[in-house]
Amino acid sequence: MNRALFKAVATLLVLVCTALKVDAAEIARVALAVGQATLERSPGAAEPLATSTRLMVGDRIITGKDAIAILVFSDGGRVSLRADSELVIRAYQIDPSGPNTRLELELVRGVMRQISGEAARSQPERYRLNTPVAAIGVRGTDFLAKVSGASVETLVQEGMIVVLPRTGSCADLASSAACVPIASISASDAGQYLRVAASGQVERRAIDASEVDRVFGIKLTGLRQDALQSGSVVPAGVVFVAGASGQTQRTLNGREEWPGDLHGVPPGELREQAANLLASALSNQVSTDSTTTSGTTDTSAAPVTPVAPVAPVAPVAPFAPVAPVAPVAQVLPKQLVWGAFNDAKNLPGSLVMSYQQAKDGRHVTVGELGEFALWRQDPSGRMDRSLAGRVEFNLASASAIYVQPVGISSADVRAASLVVDFDKAAFGAGVNVAHAQTGPVSFSVEGRINDEGVFWAGNASQRVAGALSRDGKEAGYLFTKEMASGTFKGVTLWNAR
Repeated sequence: MNRALFKAVATLLVLVCTALKVDAAEIARVALAVGQATLERSPGAAEPLATSTRLMVGDRIITGKDAIAILVFSDGGRVSLRADSELVIRAYQIDPSGPNTRLELELVRGVMRQISGEAARSQPERYRLNTPVAAIGVRGTDFLAKVSGASVETLVQEGMIVVLPRTGSCADLASSAACVPIASISASDAGQYLRVAASGQVERRAIDASEVDRVFGIKLTGLRQDALQSGSVVPAGVVFVAGASGQTQRTLNGREEWPGDLHGVPPGELREQAANLLASALSNQVSTDSTTTSGTTDTSAAPVTPVAPVAPVAPVAPFAPVAPVAPVAQVLPKQLVWGAFNDAKNLPGSLVMSYQQAKDGRHVTVGELGEFALWRQDPSGRMDRSLAGRVEFNLASASAIYVQPVGISSADVRAASLVVDFDKAAFGAGVNVAHAQTGPVSFSVEGRINDEGVFWAGNASQRVAGALSRDGKEAGYLFTKEMASGTFKGVTLWNAR
């Protein structure tokens, strides 16, 4: 009897341990975490969400203002969680034979994009996204969902979804296949999205491509899902712009997404002014090494040491950090800093501080995915409305690297320019950067500034993205310039003259 009891207890312990092991198994990984995103594994116990964090059943992911999180699940499913959102992984059990598969997420609030993985595509009746208003089932799908107030809104990019009630027999995932849907919508319903209210009212609303970002806060062309394979992280070199207002692209920005012509500014005017400022700075030999300085005075009139020829720089091992450059005495902006992400490898010199140092009291504005971002103090919301006129900025500091297949080496920022027209919400920027393998290279761009002081512009080979301080006295921007043999990447900080 004792032996039988012992055997039964031992068997029970094995089953319990097995169950615990399954519950604690990794079912997803964080491909990207930008801004103030946290992970909760127990009530009140939050920790920062970081790229490559392993996720388990029961995890709660919360994104704050300007935050972005991308999750890649074990079957290749992907979730992009936007700012001010909360997602809980209720279940993610995959049974290849079918009966025990259970895929259940809960969007408590906010906005997400879900791209179904293999399990949801082969067993769609086993997937469910719960919201406080209704549940969503899929039929091999790429869709957006937004929970706001007492309604849920959804738009289908690929496949079809069905909206299910959260009451009666439909409250249980196992019975979802037998539920009568409240509504359905598919990718063939082009130009429409679905809104379901807690009262049960269902509406189909018209929408065009230009309105998706305004309604859902996601620009569909910007997620670059072709680059997000199962288990991979977001590739370096993709610039993002984070923000809270409808004018800001709260998405990952691919090269095809830069805004078009400026309104109210003659074509090329600010770009030409930025190029002239750049030429003036070069003629006066403003900078001499990879960390440049101009203080808070007009450097075009200041005597400086002539620029020495660029000496050949041996590339370092692939993805090794560039050796820090000794800082030069300078007046740096106080409200804006550059900070690295945890797994950063391609950092443009010594100007980028650690993630922990950068994030205190600040939020993300722009950056390069998975590598670094420009963090800004957030005393209010939008730019000071009293800002007016055209302002030229002085370069306070800059640093750059040249990224090649064989490795990474330092580059020289010889000069840079930034001019802002507050009346027309526009900017122009120019950079002259040099490396032994390219010699000096100059380029200039112009673009728009939104009401939060975030700006970006560029094309397939050159890009600038940055932000102003709320009072308009400081600025920072990153730049990338692609060459035949590699890519320049750099960051700058500015003070208004």
